[in-house]
Amino acid sequence: MTVSAEPAGAPPGFLEPVFGQRLLARLVDGIVVAGPVLLLTWAVGGRGGRALAVAAVSLYEVVAVSVAGRTVGKALFGTRVVDARTGAAPIPLQAVLRWMVLAGGAFVALLVPALEGLEVVWFWIAVLPVMSGPLHRGLHDRAARTIVTADAIDEEIAI
Repeated sequence: MTVSAEPAGAPPGFLEPVFGQRLLARLVDGIVVAGPVLLLTWAVGGRGGRALAVAAVSLYEVVAVSVAGRTVGKALFGTRVVDARTGAAPIPLQAVLRWMVLAGGAFVALLVPALEGLEVVWFWIAVLPVMSGPLHRGLHDRAARTIVTADAIDEEIAI
């Protein structure tokens, strides 16, 4: 179910996704990348394995959002990332910036081993704003000037 009224500051065609859509989409994306990432981490091992894992997840997120405006999880749960001003698909720079902010803790932890564990703290700092406000934008969406919107549902489609 989506809310159809556009809040102030929303791009054209914005439909507010239900929080569960976003959460389940993120879980599916985690499952999609878990296999390859675990294999890379195991095969290479150590910090090199972690670096490859971060690179693989980054590649998945950035390519999917810049090419299709969505990841596999977002597609399954009917959401997509759009430019917050125009409602158009994000340009590649927006996809890169969005991911860099979201995964910033992982990048810092790779560079400074003493800060391992920061990735979890930073992830929550970046996504907690999603739980409030009419537009539900995390720090990553604000920095990249993007927003997650729900797909319009054709009334004739039974779910």
